[in-house]
Amino acid sequence: GINAEYGAFLIPLCCERLTSLLKNGLMEKQLSNSKLGLPTLKKGATGLPQLEGYLQKWTSYLKGWKKRWFRLENGCLLFFMNEEDPVCRGSLNLRFVAITVDKSQSTQFTIDDSAFSLQLKTSTSEERDLWINAFNESKEALTKSTPREEVGNSMNGVQQLSFLDQPDPQSALKEALSTVRSFQTKLDWEIQAMKTSLAASNSPNNQMSEFVKQAATYQLLVLQINAVLEDCCDMVQSDEVDEQDSKDKKSHKKKKKDKHRKSEHKSKRGDSQMTLSIPSSTDNGTISPASASSPLATPTTSDQKKSRKSKSSESHDEDNDEDEEKQRILKEEQERERNRQEEEEKKRQQRQQQEEKEEEIRKQAEKDQIKGLDQTPIEETFNTIDKKAFANRRTRLPFDKSKKGVSLMAFLKDSVGKDISKITLPSVLCEPLTFLQKCAENFEYSELLDQAVASADPLTRLMYVGVFAVAAYGNTLHRYQKPFNPMLGETYEYIHPEKGFRMICEQVSHHPPVSAAYAESPDWVFWTEIFVKNKFWGQSLEVFPTGQLNLMFNKTGDFYTWDKVTTCVHNVLIGQMWLEHYGTCTVKNHKTGDVCTIEMLKKGWWSEGEFQVKGTVADAKGSAVYNIDGKWSDSIYVDDLRNKKKKIEIYRRNPVPPWSKDQYDFPTFAIQLNELPDYLLPYLPRTDTRYRPDQRCLENGEVEKSGEEKSRIEEKQRRARKLLEDSGQEYKPRWFKRNASDTCWIYAGGYWDMRQTKNWENVPDIY
Repeated sequence: GINAEYGAFLIPLCCERLTSLLKNGLMEKQLSNSKLGLPTLKKGATGLPQLEGYLQKWTSYLKGWKKRWFRLENGCLLFFMNEEDPVCRGSLNLRFVAITVDKSQSTQFTIDDSAFSLQLKTSTSEERDLWINAFNESKEALTKSTPREEVGNSMNGVQQLSFLDQPDPQSALKEALSTVRSFQTKLDWEIQAMKTSLAASNSPNNQMSEFVKQAATYQLLVLQINAVLEDCCDMVQSDEVDEQDSKDKKSHKKKKKDKHRKSEHKSKRGDSQMTLSIPSSTDNGTISPASASSPLATPTTSDQKKSRKSKSSESHDEDNDEDEEKQRILKEEQERERNRQEEEEKKRQQRQQQEEKEEEIRKQAEKDQIKGLDQTPIEETFNTIDKKAFANRRTRLPFDKSKKGVSLMAFLKDSVGKDISKITLPSVLCEPLTFLQKCAENFEYSELLDQAVASADPLTRLMYVGVFAVAAYGNTLHRYQKPFNPMLGETYEYIHPEKGFRMICEQVSHHPPVSAAYAESPDWVFWTEIFVKNKFWGQSLEVFPTGQLNLMFNKTGDFYTWDKVTTCVHNVLIGQMWLEHYGTCTVKNHKTGDVCTIEMLKKGWWSEGEFQVKGTVADAKGSAVYNIDGKWSDSIYVDDLRNKKKKIEIYRRNPVPPWSKDQYDFPTFAIQLNELPDYLLPYLPRTDTRYRPDQRCLENGEVEKSGEEKSRIEEKQRRARKLLEDSGQEYKPRWFKRNASDTCWIYAGGYWDMRQTKNWENVPDIY
């Protein structure tokens, strides 16, 4: 009943709408109506103004003004992306809006209601006046008559939806679209009316009756829109079904024709055999000569046998069809089984290749002779460190981070999509550390390796190594500035007698920039090469570290490998910068086959998953033994699934000093990396990072001098490389070499022995 009554209103409205569109020519682009190039103002079928054209719409401070297509009809202002855009991007009912004119701007004005605001701009002041007059006229006309009065006046008959009678689907869908747009206009009216009623309702009892009427009208409009959409869907589905039925009929007809041809062929062959072998007899039992030569001599008997033979042939054909179908199904099953076996064999071969590769990696590590490369014992190196001075290392940098601003936007505007490591950055955008010193930061939590060595269980050792791999990211929190790129041949040594290890790093390649590192303690050996790739995407910077990290325990022979995950700095140009690491860190013990898999999650909506890590430690058979959970920025816990004990905290991020925010967000460990105490001066080669002038100037607050020094040493490096190329020679690193299989850089030995003699005469002067 409701649909029928509302249909009485709907059809005249749709018809009037379509008639108005045809008469006023709004289906085509409107032409100017004056020499000023203004859009044409017309009157619709309801007497309301109709106007359309391009206006400038304010979007945001980032994007500014954007050109949009606006259309005024039936008292509603609709806007689209462009003139051909079929989708309405928003609408305002002018009955409930306030129009504000900016007197300081002759072409700008604002349309505002309680929930939405539009800032618009025209090309000329005359065009603005034309639009505002049309808005005011529509608003005045709408104020005099409400949508419910129009609805009541139009419910005087029952009609069917006219688009269902269109001859083709395309025309029907166009007609349906016009109907839906009419519904949308009415729907906007009713929603605004409801909002106005609720806002003005100081006495709920007095306003309840009016509110219920408005709600009923709103519900009716929703039902009608749904009905139109359902009819459109049914129409499309009906066309699809008809098309499919047509295809099925053609296919069935072809099969029937082929089947009839086969049957007819077999029937003819059967008739021929019957003519030769079955003669007809006469009434007296003798064989008629005529019957022996032709089946037509006894038509009754011959026709019966032909009929039986034909039926037998058809039955035989049906049996053949069933047999063919069974054969087809059987072949498909056999094909699936064959594919499954091939897939299993492929996976088995892949597993075998992976195992062979891992065995090759393990043997290669042994073959590369990564241990005992220096005659100077580790303990003797520790003796060169002043224990008292080491215990009193600095806890803050000489100067705070420079407050001098720099236009990062101007510098990076032409760098979108490029590798930023190949771009020369101003010193003020860097932190006073190099990538070589960043390698040493991996060992801030080296006590986790000591705990691993002390464990007798290989799975527990793997768990500690896995947490150590993730804990290395704890010192990166809030650190958005890029480290200095090392010069070719630059070195950095780090000795920590309290943690019990020593480390040497060298920049072994400039294009691409590759840093190699080697660290050792009495219990373990670590080596790696790091080549950092990155991409600047305009608002974010992604960093992709490549290069395998290797660790071997001296006593047990456990050999571990893992890779770094992706790092991303967000809001590089606009907004508050923040950093995250995401990806899967897989740590494998190649001796036992055990695997630790830790997933570093990306930040989701409402900060979900921010800094979070989740992982498991599984044995060689794939059975989970430990669960790992926590945040790399705070703490990580481990749950032993074998004993089902309470979760144990394995890692907690070291506290940072209160002045860290003013000093590049460095933790204490990072603050001490570039310190140059007096006791180190006789032992360091002149290639050590601590002697680098541009970095030292930045640390001391001399920003301008740092930039000058940076340009000077980079130019010096370019000249040295050109001389080397002109002489036909290749650069060879001093302390590292390619391994036997030429797959990575490994320590060549000799640094600690040379350090002990304090003889650095053959070391180049790179600064």
